[in-house]
Amino acid sequence: MLNDDIIHSKRFLIMTVLFVFREMTEGDLAKATGIDWGSLSTHLSRLEKKGYVKRKKAITKQGIRTVVSITK
Repeated sequence: MLNDDIIHSKRFLIMTVLFVFREMTEGDLAKATGIDWGSLSTHLSRLEKKGYVKRKKAITKQGIRTVVSITK
């Protein structure tokens, strides 16, 4: 049975994309899911608080980005 925190359609989509790719920048995740920045940030905060994802800053060719990864 799915947890209530994941059953929400946008959070389920985020978790599905992260399950496939394991980690992505927030920008790439927004593009892959079609979720706008504000909504994505809200859902990621909830998933992070529950321990499903983690966010960290990383240096990329485009500058400093936030990378989101799925947890075990």
